Amino acid sequence: MFEYTPLADAALAISVVSSLLYVVYYQLRAVTIQRALTKTVATGSLVVAAWAGGVSLLYVGALIFAVVGDYMKSLRTERSLGFAIAATVGMQVLLCFWFAQVLWIGIEAPLVAVVGILGIFGGGFVLIWPRLGARKSMMVPFAVTSIVMLTLGLGASPGRPELILGVIFYLLSLILIGFELVFFSDRYSFLRISGPIVWMLYYSGLILMMIGGAG
Repeated sequence: MFEYTPLADAALAISVVSSLLYVVYYQLRAVTIQRALTKTVATGSLVVAAWAGGVSLLYVGALIFAVVGDYMKSLRTERSLGFAIAATVGMQVLLCFWFAQVLWIGIEAPLVAVVGILGIFGGGFVLIWPRLGARKSMMVPFAVTSIVMLTLGLGASPGRPELILGVIFYLLSLILIGFELVFFSDRYSFLRISGPIVWMLYYSGLILMMIGGAG
């Protein structure tokens, strides 16, 4: 169970305020240091919250990778995107170890549900694959770790509804980001709607995994 200590509560409060400030004001604005800091403080404060709340150090480490990835994504350059993808892969590898070594119980969901969830993510990746161009080499480890993470998450989540909901929210955010990058990167009208949805799915997923996987 997540331990709501004074330090964890304070870190969560800072994280939520930073997240709201980012999604409401900074997300669709030009790249600035304030925008980058607001985004990274939102996830960076979760590192402190997870540590103070008694969550496994594997998840704390995964969140540190998430902070690096979020900062790199906020720079909006092709090179920083490569670093962001690498950081995300590192995050997902640690999540795989967390699910497998600390939380694993066994997959209790019906086979049709497991296949359906994996099919949604795999289908989304297949749709964007032909449009990835030079990014294909970066996306292979990203896709593999995502699918493995989802599978292990299903086996780590029985009795932990927040955890599996967090995993699903997180992976839905990845699918939407993929569609944004490939199909709608130059359509501001679409990004105005999808951007906040992606962030809230991603951010909520991190918090739900933290709370659901504690203890």
